[in-house]
Amino acid sequence: MAFYFAEEVHTLTFPSPWLKQSPTVYEVSRAKDGARAAELFESYEERLCARARALSRLVVSGTECRTPPAQARLDMDVLTQMFLKSRTGE
Repeated sequence: MAFYFAEEVHTLTFPSPWLKQSPTVYEVSRAKDGARAAELFESYEERLCARARALSRLVVSGTECRTPPAQARLDMDVLTQMFLKSRTGE
């Protein structure tokens, strides 16, 4: 996935599910002094396991949810609008 902004590009690259030793890579590229500055973040952590641990913390210790229902609704609306725009060619 790639998100393009005026001065930045954010990309998230998931490895093939069959390549267990390949990392998920998040890259942020920024325009800086006429050049491109990039930061890479790699993780080998299995996301499903991380989500299960986060859900456990929510239930057991009452840890605050990173994406409350109101934010989740906003996220779904943005994704729906992006999908609809892609279908109309706008």
